[in-house]
Amino acid sequence: MDHAPPPAPVVIAVAEEARGAAGEPVTRYELRRADGATTVARLVGGGSARGGRVYLATTPTWAPGSPPGTWADASLPVSITPGSPSRDLEGELLPELALAVRAWPEVPCTRFRAAVGAPRALAPADDGVSVVWFEERAWPAELSPGVLAQTVVHTDAQGHVYDADIWVNAVDHRFSLNARPGTVDVRGVLVHELGHLLGLGHSADPVATMFPTTAGLRWRSLERDDVDGVCALYPGAGAARCPTSPCPAGHPCVAGRCQRVHDPADVCAPCARVPGACEAAGDDARCVDVGAGALRGAVCGRACATSADCGVGASCVATSAAGDLQCVADDGCAAAAWTCVGDADCPTGRCLGGACKGAAVDAADAGADSARAPDASAPPRDEPGGGGCDCAASGVRRAAGGRATLLLLALTAISSTLRRPWTWPWRRRPSPRPCRASSCRAPR
Repeated sequence: MDHAPPPAPVVIAVAEEARGAAGEPVTRYELRRADGATTVARLVGGGSARGGRVYLATTPTWAPGSPPGTWADASLPVSITPGSPSRDLEGELLPELALAVRAWPEVPCTRFRAAVGAPRALAPADDGVSVVWFEERAWPAELSPGVLAQTVVHTDAQGHVYDADIWVNAVDHRFSLNARPGTVDVRGVLVHELGHLLGLGHSADPVATMFPTTAGLRWRSLERDDVDGVCALYPGAGAARCPTSPCPAGHPCVAGRCQRVHDPADVCAPCARVPGACEAAGDDARCVDVGAGALRGAVCGRACATSADCGVGASCVATSAAGDLQCVADDGCAAAAWTCVGDADCPTGRCLGGACKGAAVDAADAGADSARAPDASAPPRDEPGGGGCDCAASGVRRAAGGRATLLLLALTAISSTLRRPWTWPWRRRPSPRPCRASSCRAPR
C-alpha cells in the first residue's frame, strides 16, 4: 500500500541572522507542522549552488514499540548473540556488531546497556536468547517481504522484553562495511534494529536513525530524537566511552568513539564540501579545515555543545561566526583512523601532517554550509499498513538555490512500499506471549 507524502510544514516567520565567517547566509524559520506544533529551523548556507544545511529544533517525535515494552533493569546489559556468519562481511561481523551495540549505551543520559555475547549457531526463536541472524537461504514468509531487516520483540505479562531477535535479509540484499554501490551499510542497519530491540518504534523526524528510511551511512549516528527516545525509556547515566572503554582490536578511538581504520564520512575522515561528506559523524556534522599553511586540509567534524561531547583529544570549536560547533581533533587528526606517511596511504585526499585530508577551501569560496545532506538517488519507502516498517536506502532531497524551497524539501519525504513474495521451509513456533515485529524495507 502506497502512502501519500506527509504534509510540508507552513512557514509562519522568517528572519535573517548573522552571516558565517565565510559569508554564508544564515536564516531562521519558524514553522507550523500539520499537527499544529511549531518548529524552529536554521538554514545555513542556503541560496547557493552548494545547497544548504537545515538545523531543526523539534519536539520529540520518537514512538515506543507496540506493544510498549522495555528490558527490566535486572536484564541489563542485554546480551546480543551472533547466531550466524555473513557471507558479505568476510569475518568482520563481530567488530561491526560491537560498534553498533556501543551506540545506544554511550548516550550520556541513558542507563540502557548491551553487550555482544559469544557467537553460537542459534536460529531466532522464542527462547530468551536475543540473536542476530543473517538469513541467506529464503526470507521467512512470516516476516515482511523485501525488507532489509526485521526485529521480533517478545514481552512478558509485566511489559518487559525478554527476547528480541534481529533478522537481517541477506537473501534480497547485499551488505558491506561502507555502503559501497549496490550494498547496504550493515552497521547502520544494526544500530537501527537495536533501537527496536530496546523498545523504540519509528520516529517521524526524517533525520533520526529511527526514521524508517535510510541512505549511505546515515543510520550509524544517533540524532536528537533517538537520544530523546532511549533516555525517556531508560533514564540514567551513560556508559563510559573510549578510551576508558577499549575499542575492538584494530579500531582506534577518535573523539570519544571507536572507528574502523579509513572509515569514510566519520570524524577526521578527509572530506569535500559536498552533500553526504560527513554523514557517518551525524546529521549536523560539517567538513572543516584543520592545520595551517601547507598542512591545512579538510576533515569531518561532529556537532557538539561542549568539549565534553568530543572525548579525549578533541575540542568543541566554532567553525563559523554563526557558531556551528564541531568536534575537532587537537592534533589535526594526526593520531586518528586516517593516519598516513604518504599520499599512497590515503584512499581519498592527500597525506598532510601525518593525516589524510581533503582539499581546504579558500575562504572567499566557502559561501555555503558543508554539512551532510542525504543521498537523493532513491525515493524513501514507508511503513506498510499491516505493521512493521520500511527502512529503505533513501534520502531527503536538497535543491540548489532558493532558501524556502531548500527548507521545505529538506522536511518532506516521499513514501511508497515494496512487496515481494518468498517462501520458507519451516515455521516459527507461535509465541505464547505478545510480540511485535519492526522491519526495514529496501527500495525498488
